[in-house]
Amino acid sequence: MHVFGPVPQEPGRVDFQEALVTWSRIDQEQVRVELTGPFGELDVVESNLFMALLQLRTQLQGKKWLMYVNAARRDAWGPTDLNPCGVDEVRVSPDLNGPAAAEPLDALGVPSSPDHIGGASVTEQLLWHQEWVGVLSSGQMSWTDLDRSRKEPRASRGSS
Repeated sequence: MHVFGPVPQEPGRVDFQEALVTWSRIDQEQVRVELTGPFGELDVVESNLFMALLQLRTQLQGKKWLMYVNAARRDAWGPTDLNPCGVDEVRVSPDLNGPAAAEPLDALGVPSSPDHIGGASVTEQLLWHQEWVGVLSSGQMSWTDLDRSRKEPRASRGSS
C-alpha cells in the first residue's frame, strides 16, 4: 500500500512511500492487521478491516503519516446494519445528502478517482460520517464547517 509521510534520511521532505500491510482473521469476530513501513511496525486487532485501519491511521497520524486506500477516503465507512459489507470492504457515502453507494469497495484498494485519492485525516472522516448520518450535537463542528474554514482566506480567520 502507499503511505505519505517523512522520507527517512531527508529531513523536511515528505513523499509517497511503500508499506506492507497484511491481515488475517483471528476468528469469526476479529481480524488482525499488521503494517510495516518507514514508520516502523504496527499491529492491531479489530472487528473488521475498516476499524483496524482506522486504529492504524490514528497511530500513523501522530507520526505525520497518511494512508492512501479506499478505507482512508473521507466518505468511506465500514459495515453497519443499514449499509452492510464484507469484513474487508467499505461503503462510501459520496454525497452528504444522499444514500451510500450501492456497491462496497475493497478497503485496501487504491481510490479510483483523483478526487478520492485519500489521505483524509481520521477527524475528517469521522466528521463526514457524523454529518452524513445526522448525529451532530448542537454546537459540534461538522465536516462542512471544517471544509468551509479551510477555504476561507487566512486573513479572515480569527477576525471578528
